[in-house]
Amino acid sequence: MNALQWIIKEAKKLRREYPKRFATWKEYVAQASAIYAKKHGGKSPVGHKRKKRKVSSMGASGKKVKHMKRRTSSKRRKAIHSLKSAHRREGAAIRRLGSVSHHVGKAKHLLEHEIGILETRKFKAGKKSTKRKIQKRITAAKSKYRRLAS
Repeated sequence: MNALQWIIKEAKKLRREYPKRFATWKEYVAQASAIYAKKHGGKSPVGHKRKKRKVSSMGASGKKVKHMKRRTSSKRRKAIHSLKSAHRREGAAIRRLGSVSHHVGKAKHLLEHEIGILETRKFKAGKKSTKRKIQKRITAAKSKYRRLAS
């Protein structure tokens, strides 16, 4: 728990215990901040913002300098735009592919279906030679399935 979270928790506790002591929430936070500062050697993070650095407006020659943003050339803008759009297209293409596990799962499902159909055909086949040919295809499909599973 960081300092500000602790102060807010303490302010809520104060408001619960003494609902009519202060008029505003800000005063409860100030009191909680004082309690925090007392416990931590007089240092409280509430109300401390970073100082803004002043930028000198005088140039090396002693004259006032106008700070203007340099305009990007249209050629450079076009180059940047084309590069960014290429990156966007590339990312979209990758996302469109989907996850590997999704593709593997789909392929397994198709193989299971194919194996089922082939086994039915083998069962219905009349000749022994036809059954053997179908069995070869079943074995190949099962081999593919095992390769996907590992």
